[in-house]
Amino acid sequence: MERERVRSERTNDIFSIVFLNISRTRLSVQEIAEKIRGKIYCYADIGLLDKKTMGILLPYSSRKDASMFAHEIAGALRGEASGVRHHVLTYPRDWLNPVHDENEKLLIKLHVSNKIPPWKRLIDITASGAGLLMLLPVFIILAAYIKAVSPGAVFFRQKRVGFLGKQFTCYKFRTMHENSGTTVHNNYFNTLISQEAPMLKLDAHDSRIIPFGAMLRKMGLDELPQIFNVLKGDMSIIGPRPCIPYEAEAYKLWQRRRFEVAPGITGLWQVSGKNRTTFNQMMRYDIRYALKRNFFLDIKILLKTIPAIIDQVYEKRSLDLTKVLGEKV
Repeated sequence: MERERVRSERTNDIFSIVFLNISRTRLSVQEIAEKIRGKIYCYADIGLLDKKTMGILLPYSSRKDASMFAHEIAGALRGEASGVRHHVLTYPRDWLNPVHDENEKLLIKLHVSNKIPPWKRLIDITASGAGLLMLLPVFIILAAYIKAVSPGAVFFRQKRVGFLGKQFTCYKFRTMHENSGTTVHNNYFNTLISQEAPMLKLDAHDSRIIPFGAMLRKMGLDELPQIFNVLKGDMSIIGPRPCIPYEAEAYKLWQRRRFEVAPGITGLWQVSGKNRTTFNQMMRYDIRYALKRNFFLDIKILLKTIPAIIDQVYEKRSLDLTKVLGEKV
């Protein structure tokens, strides 16, 4: 499967996997495999997902073709394996925002995705719960300040893309004036994704920012309400930055691997240069984390987060929007 994913990311060819529930059959695994081999091409693969499930990987096969094949196999086994059930996953369609719960269960069994492992969820609940109690005075002060300098809601709510491409409502402290448009950000994102330019902040020359809002963003204080997202399970303490839906739509196929873990408040990219990196470098950091995630890596990232924030606060480089976008902001 990993081989076909890499091939697909390079060529945009699709592939499908047919899963057969073989728990009710009187045939051995070898006998079932022999029956299937007579009906597939030599470049297809057969394997066991678990003791009850056999998988047949079909390169270059659409969902329709794979479904027809699954029905044919189920029909051939029906006499000796009553009640054979099948399920089809097609890449990349079913790897993002899976419609059925069965899809998500299969992806987790395939070790493609695991929203938040138990050890990580325990850290998330403990850290976010303790953080919420300790930071309550900061929440109150920031809420009062935002209300005083800019009429409108204290919290900013926005749809973001999380685990397996599923959308959720992300919470932040509002650092822009109410009803600020998104055109500037859209244009800047298009610039970043098409050029190998450092991902500098827009804040320094953005008139949409409330007084001292740029400093709140540099210090990461605007993201503190994402603690509620962590408690809900939409996010983790450590993970890739949750992107906006229109950003996700522009991602290349290989870049979508970042959705195979839950997004986080801080992450490998954030402590590895952040504003000094390019868009593609950010993607590679996020995907590296998705592939190598473990307890010790999370602890390392957590320990490097405060120094990274301090470095970001004192970073003198800023972005002149008029030079990049050619417009008055």
